[in-house]
Amino acid sequence: MRPDLRIAFFHHTPFPSADMFNILPWRKEIIEKACCSSDVVGFHIPRYAANFVSAASSLLDVEVLRRELVSEDMIFEGTALTERRVPTLLSWEDREIGVSVCSRRCRCRLYHRVRQ
Repeated sequence: MRPDLRIAFFHHTPFPSADMFNILPWRKEIIEKACCSSDVVGFHIPRYAANFVSAASSLLDVEVLRRELVSEDMIFEGTALTERRVPTLLSWEDREIGVSVCSRRCRCRLYHRVRQ
């Protein structure tokens, strides 16, 4: 791999909860090889990011380094998908992995996080 390049992975479908995701026979490979090998992993809403972090934590020794408050435009009152805080930075092995959330209603910051 080239250390001067950054990799972003955006998951375009809902990321399931850990109890559902962990049924998959190749669950660890997906988290380890696809998601945690990226510099930034993106999701549409905070709940999907939280589900990813929960699944990753159940399979790998992942540490949440930073959580941030969810912006008001990403809080959906009265739904089962609302999160108030979202993990934004993980540590796994010798890597830091950014976690980004952007829906169609807000401007995606994934590109800017990858450039940093």
